[in-house]
Amino acid sequence: MRNKHRYLRFFYFLMLGVVLSSSSGSIKVEKKVIPDLADFKPLHWQSEVDQNSATQNTTQKFSEENQELAPYYEEFAELEEIKIYIGWGKDAWEPNRFGSFLNVLINTMNFQRLNIVNFRLDQQNMRVNFTSRWNNKKYLIQGGYDREGYISALKDFDAVIYHGHSRYGRGPAFESYQNYFRLGKNHDMIEVSANNRYFIFENILNQDQYPPKVGYSANNPNEEIYFQYRGGLVESSELSPDSFTVQIEANAKDFNNAEFKDGKQMFFFYSCKNRKYWENPFRERFPDKADKIVFGTKKDSYWLSNSSVVFILGLVKQIPSSKAMVAEMEQSRDNCVPDCYTSY
Repeated sequence: MRNKHRYLRFFYFLMLGVVLSSSSGSIKVEKKVIPDLADFKPLHWQSEVDQNSATQNTTQKFSEENQELAPYYEEFAELEEIKIYIGWGKDAWEPNRFGSFLNVLINTMNFQRLNIVNFRLDQQNMRVNFTSRWNNKKYLIQGGYDREGYISALKDFDAVIYHGHSRYGRGPAFESYQNYFRLGKNHDMIEVSANNRYFIFENILNQDQYPPKVGYSANNPNEEIYFQYRGGLVESSELSPDSFTVQIEANAKDFNNAEFKDGKQMFFFYSCKNRKYWENPFRERFPDKADKIVFGTKKDSYWLSNSSVVFILGLVKQIPSSKAMVAEMEQSRDNCVPDCYTSY
């Protein structure tokens, strides 16, 4: 990755001040789990306004089944290193995002007095390694902000976090509002630019209504492309008026085609109301919560790193159940609480 993170050197030295405290047995979950600190707000954050104002940021009611997490930790204990990926989507990602996340992580480690050693920072590649003396396990946290990295993480990492927009249920989106990882059941069709490299081989839908025309590639003016119309018919597509637009299949196509790691995995989606959008397609593919478990939101979520850090440290502390993890995340001092987090 490009070297955008020289300023993170400060955080490496900050980590040298981590307070180490020995512990044995289980760790008690305290009500206050994160210190008072200021996370950075992305300059270009754009809220996804619900088109139905009557339901704007109301909490939907879901049944909360409790899943024991001990079998996850038992399987993770057999690994040489527990690997955690956090992918920042459009608007959530800016060049100083990793530094801000790291600040929250380190200060919360200090605040919770976790027995962390061998902390190493690779600022150029947005990578953190450390060891927990409590369970003598090595951990890797890898950051990223592109679609390819997120898809690759699904088959390589034990826990995968997405922080960004839900795109009204269409799915995570990276670097652009239209760079979807399609995961949802509430959109049969999405509009994308015919120049979007992720979708250039997709079948074009609704050709009888919008017959394809010949246009020209944005990357090569001598290369022809097919498009249906300019701009977007759906406002929430966020396409520019001069876009060469096509309609393609939506639903959960990318999710269903993605390769996932064998064995147990944990997921955290920090995006608006994602349980409403993504529970059904996720459980259609992975019906067993004892194998793949998701933590997510019931309300609109925003830009803070707090809940991602609390989730990561919950794995380190081996919080025993999904309800206990949700309760811990509810104490993250995030701006979507109370009654924001859920598991499914």
